[in-house]
Amino acid sequence: MQEKRDEEVGESEGEVLSPALMTPEPSSAGDEVPRRGRPPTGRRSNPEYEGVMGYIPKRLHKQVKRHMLEADIRDFSEVLEQALGAWLEGQPPL
Repeated sequence: MQEKRDEEVGESEGEVLSPALMTPEPSSAGDEVPRRGRPPTGRRSNPEYEGVMGYIPKRLHKQVKRHMLEADIRDFSEVLEQALGAWLEGQPPL
């Protein structure tokens, strides 16, 4: 038990290192750890876009989803972008 404690304690007395700090970092750019999943594409990884969050009434959300299904629109971001753009131009949205 004392051996494990000695490994976790930093140079100054009582400083405990997290496991992330004890993990060795890659030595060069060629030693990068491969990322899991698919490559970053789309709006989420595009620096020209920003994620926003807001609350709308459930009834309105259901109406919008129903309209999107009927109009074969799959992307809520597209609807939001069009509605906010029209609002800024002073025109009625969609």
